Amino acid sequence: MDHAIFALIPLVNSERAAIDLVERAITAQDLFTFGYLLHSSQLRNYLPESYKALLRLFANGTWKEYVGSAKGIYPELTNTAAILKLKQLSLVSLACQNHILEYSILMDQLDLQNTRDLSTLVVSCIYAKMITATLDTKSQVLRVTAVLVGRDIVDEEGIVDLQNVLGKWASQCEVTIASLMQQIRSIQEYSIQESRDVKEFNKEVEAINKALGAPSKKGDPASLNISSSEGAIGSSASGDNMLNTLAEAMDMDELSPVSDSSTTSKKRKQRIVS
Repeated sequence: MDHAIFALIPLVNSERAAIDLVERAITAQDLFTFGYLLHSSQLRNYLPESYKALLRLFANGTWKEYVGSAKGIYPELTNTAAILKLKQLSLVSLACQNHILEYSILMDQLDLQNTRDLSTLVVSCIYAKMITATLDTKSQVLRVTAVLVGRDIVDEEGIVDLQNVLGKWASQCEVTIASLMQQIRSIQEYSIQESRDVKEFNKEVEAINKALGAPSKKGDPASLNISSSEGAIGSSASGDNMLNTLAEAMDMDELSPVSDSSTTSKKRKQRIVS
């Protein structure tokens, strides 16, 4: 424990000093655990019973317990900071039980007069890093996403409660793990069956191809040579035909009266043949 108040415990040597240390602890803005003070024999030797009860209240009690207690069990709380801290810790206890808290329940448990007071208290808890939460004004609920401060265990009953909580958590973990393992097995089985189906489908396709007779494959050298030869022959024949046609046309020009001269026609023939 590294809080400065805990370093003062060895200096307590009287009832007044012990009470003063407790009062400083319950009003300190950054101290939210009191089990160390409660179980300190040095402090308990000088504390009156009412202040021991007050430490237990701040360690694991609530505001409702304080206002509902008989007179004299606890010393009267008059310090505003101490009252605020007890209400903050009470809100933490409620948030540990349920992460969705109705405004009406919070206002009743914490003796708050209106939603503005509730908002102020919640914001103070958030800034003190006790909880993370959002106020849903439309639904009139407080939605707690995380509880960052725990309450102290002050007796054997608290230990039993903690064991019960941990037992429920462990059971939920076992159920979750079993569900995840079942999903993993189902996925594995589906994957194996899908692989078998694909192989079977490929076999059927191969059998059908064999039955129908597979066409010659692209890139076959024989087919490529045949195609090339046919293309060469076709292109050569068509080229000769074009030359003959042009030569005939040039002959017609020689015989035509509008041609310039026979010499020009012969030159044209020579150019075409070449």
